[in-house]
Amino acid sequence: MIIVCEPECRGTAHEKINSAFLYGVSLAYPEEKIVFFAEENHIAAMKDNFTRDKVSLKNIEYKQFLLPEPPYERIAAYFQYYSLLKKIFDYAGDSGCRKMFFLSANSNNLYCIKKILTRCHQDIKCGVVMHGIVETIKIKPKFTDRLKIWPYIMWFKNALEYRSDLAVNYLMLSKRAHANLAAYIGGNLYRKFFYMDIPYIFDQEYVKELDPKRLVVATIGHGNPNRLIDFVNLLRDKLGGLAEKNFEIRVISDSTKRIEKKLKDETAVNCVSPRKRLTRDEMDFHSKDVDYFLFLYDRDSYELTSSGAFFDALHYKTPIITLRNPGIQYYNDLCGDIGYTRDTIDELADILVKLITQGNEKEKYDNFVKNIETLKEKISIEKSFHRIKQLMESGKESNEL
Repeated sequence: MIIVCEPECRGTAHEKINSAFLYGVSLAYPEEKIVFFAEENHIAAMKDNFTRDKVSLKNIEYKQFLLPEPPYERIAAYFQYYSLLKKIFDYAGDSGCRKMFFLSANSNNLYCIKKILTRCHQDIKCGVVMHGIVETIKIKPKFTDRLKIWPYIMWFKNALEYRSDLAVNYLMLSKRAHANLAAYIGGNLYRKFFYMDIPYIFDQEYVKELDPKRLVVATIGHGNPNRLIDFVNLLRDKLGGLAEKNFEIRVISDSTKRIEKKLKDETAVNCVSPRKRLTRDEMDFHSKDVDYFLFLYDRDSYELTSSGAFFDALHYKTPIITLRNPGIQYYNDLCGDIGYTRDTIDELADILVKLITQGNEKEKYDNFVKNIETLKEKISIEKSFHRIKQLMESGKESNEL
């Protein structure tokens, strides 16, 4: 038996990544029963994803639990996590389970995992997936107020370094992020970190429904609302207005409050789901006719993580228009150009002006799509699932795998 636990996400948060990880576990351990612990609505979202992706897992059992209420940095959340995770570890011990995966982490639950292992279950091996919180290890929080000592003590790097002798390994979500991590942690701890590309079940038969008479550029996920506002204003100035240009900037996100306020009179900007989290079906619907996905990340964004929104763009077989960012450039270099990359938003605006006024260069666009298809095949969970198994082989150093 293998236990997989999602100790943080609710509802549709990370549901695409987590469902692919579960699928990867089933590929890595085809003879093992998998028990998945998660919040009720997250389990429902996972099941919906498996149905949508036409994946059938016959060796899985779902068990729901109540998560602590956010924010998870609270002192009370630590004790709530300890009680919750202790029950799951005890279930594992009683069932003879010796492998457990945790699909996300924060300081509270990682400390709890290690405390429980130390006190009760040192024979269980754990693998922990690193998401955005790992970026916080780069800067140590300042201790300025005795009343705020808890966040200072609970710095995520402290949780990683605590009892690093235990059988707990960590999974970075790209080879590049794993390499960058070496600058921020010591060698002994670094050897407990492994990597794989973001687990994702791609639809290789996905068919887009583009309108040749209309150009649709979209942002997806949280993105950078302030930079998008600057970009739209710059584009408007270059074109002398955006109205009646057969052009749409579509915002596929719930982080729209500032965009709505600053661009309320711009008819070319379409916030499809103002301040409401979209379901995966809604994301699919709003993405099927997008010509390009727009990424305006800072250059140092995703130094230690990867962008799930970028993988969504690959899933939808959609070329990108992006500011130069090492996290995206890493994938752009694997199989050839998958879109337009520039250093400034002014240069990106020039690209859009040309596309709006002259249309797509069909040969170049088709080549972007072809490279995306090649990239999807190379990084799909069907090709990378073996790294999930390697995560449990703690006797090997990650740079040997």
